[in-house]
Amino acid sequence: MAVTAVIVVHACKPKGAGSGLIGPIAGAGWVGVTLFFVLSGFLITGILLDTKGRSGYFANFYARRSLRIFPLYYIFLFAYFFILPAAGADLPQIANTGERISFWLYLTNMREALFGPTSPCEPLDPLWSLAVEEQVYLVWPLLILVFSKKGLGRIFLGLAIFSLLWRGATRAAALPVAWSYGWSPACLDGFAVGGLVAVSMRVNEWRPLLIRWAAPTATGAGLFVFGMAVAQRHFAFGLNLIPILTIGMTALSIGFASMIGWLVTTPPTKLHRILGSSWLSLPGKFSYAMYIFHATVIVLLLPKFGVVFDQNGKWAMPTLNAIGFAIVVWVVTFGIAIASWYSYEMWFLKLKRFFPTERRAIGEEFLKVKTGILTDARE
Repeated sequence: MAVTAVIVVHACKPKGAGSGLIGPIAGAGWVGVTLFFVLSGFLITGILLDTKGRSGYFANFYARRSLRIFPLYYIFLFAYFFILPAAGADLPQIANTGERISFWLYLTNMREALFGPTSPCEPLDPLWSLAVEEQVYLVWPLLILVFSKKGLGRIFLGLAIFSLLWRGATRAAALPVAWSYGWSPACLDGFAVGGLVAVSMRVNEWRPLLIRWAAPTATGAGLFVFGMAVAQRHFAFGLNLIPILTIGMTALSIGFASMIGWLVTTPPTKLHRILGSSWLSLPGKFSYAMYIFHATVIVLLLPKFGVVFDQNGKWAMPTLNAIGFAIVVWVVTFGIAIASWYSYEMWFLKLKRFFPTERRAIGEEFLKVKTGILTDARE
């Protein structure tokens, strides 16, 4: 669900008849990144809590993270910077050495905030969120190790408030948007509220509160976000940045986290079965590769779909073409991701057996709920 939303917002840019309906829906797809952050906070916090105090706590965590994330990320960068240009692929490139290095070091989000936007290169634009995740992974295991569960609950609440205040302060100071959206402090509330749900599941006094309030909180946050979308006609990124980048993103994070909390603490329902169906959970398995590849697929397929460019070089296309284009991009990206998994990624993932997590029962309890919304291929 998260990766589909991201693909839609990047691929579906309608123009002409019908665009007034499709545009707002497609434009809100950026919320998929927020869902990714909440999922990561929930899953990673749970994994770390369930392995806390066991031998190899740090080594196993970082080894498993590295085996899942680095092989595909770095082969993609190598192919994009060297192999595809040599093969004659018509793709935008980054000539600045410093900008290239920032991608190799997972620092592209910080570089853009400190030194301004990178050279226009749409296929690499989505990688900023992976940089955020890697930066969070550097400190998350230490937080889990040092603080008790209840202490973590307070820390996560504080981080969420800090993140909201950070975005508000950077918008008030009229700093570049990268300070309010792409830099790690601006994204911490997603990880924090996801982590708070994971902690609440493991604290006896908090679990009943999670069960009681998850659904009402998700509903309230959803209504708040919907009201904001209606008030400004839609929730597309770029409109009324201050409300979106402040309370809007925090409300989204709370809504997603509460929805996850409800899903993992209630008996199976029809919704669980729908979200757990293979047509949702299977793409979740390949979502990491889909996220990395989709923007490159978009750029390579654009010439085939009646693209319309404005005087600023921004593109759109007839509405039906845009919808069809988004579907084609999704299908092609899914196919590439499957090929990547079985021909390349799985060989690295098999090495995870040398770094067992030995998770406690509570960890397996929620991982059994492998719904489409809880399947994070970066697990």
